[in-house]
Amino acid sequence: MSKQLVVYISATGTTRRVAQNLAKAIDADLAEIVPAPPFTAQDIDWTDPDRSDEPCFAPAC
Repeated sequence: MSKQLVVYISATGTTRRVAQNLAKAIDADLAEIVPAPPFTAQDIDWTDPDRSDEPCFAPAC
């Protein structure tokens, strides 16, 4: 077990790959934060002008 930990959250896989490479390079443990509910395409569409900057975790969202 390492004394270093790389923790990440990734909607598209890009951050996951970076985190995996970093963890390997520094010999660290790796942990993923899994959102509940999972990200949707609308969540990650940063080009949508109607998208709020604040995430909504309420069941009504």
